[in-house]
Amino acid sequence: MIYAVIKTGGKQEKVVPGQRLKVDRIKDAGDTVSFTPLLVVRDGGDVVVGDDLGSYPVEAKVIGDERGVKIHGFKYKSKSGYRRRWGHRQELTVLEVTKIGDIAATEEKPAEELKPESTGAAKKSAPKAKKTEAKKPEAKAADAKKTEAKKAETKAADAKKTAAKKAETKAADAKKTEAKKPSPKSKKKAEDKGEE
Repeated sequence: MIYAVIKTGGKQEKVVPGQRLKVDRIKDAGDTVSFTPLLVVRDGGDVVVGDDLGSYPVEAKVIGDERGVKIHGFKYKSKSGYRRRWGHRQELTVLEVTKIGDIAATEEKPAEELKPESTGAAKKSAPKAKKTEAKKPEAKAADAKKTEAKKAETKAADAKKTAAKKAETKAADAKKTEAKKPSPKSKKKAEDKGEE
């Protein structure tokens, strides 16, 4: 697949045959526009730069003119009452790249994947979604098994901990009760004191 980098409106754009793009308004544009590219990459990864670029003109058909989305601006200075609001809509020209050098746009339009607009991004991400959907049932089953195993392990560990705590508390309680019981010597002393 061949693509080129063109400069228009002070910006650079990567284009392929068949791609539609919006650039800053081109005044006095007829039905077609031609650009001299800054860089061309041919099939196989051959890069064309410098003087050879003259043989790879990028031709585009002018679809029409439109205006971009509105940008709101606001500035102010505190404590002085200075406030200014404004809006701006950039004037754009819609182009469709018809050919780069001798390579013309095909019916299939392989340029869909390089479009910066949302339509190309949605088409590019759609196959990935299908692949993940196909793997989801298997992954869900595996995840369910893992979570069940983890739950069983945690339940067993919790049961062991609680049994150990119960045993410790019983032993501690038994020691306390033994400590509270009077020894036979203390019983004798208490009896002797009672006799006196």
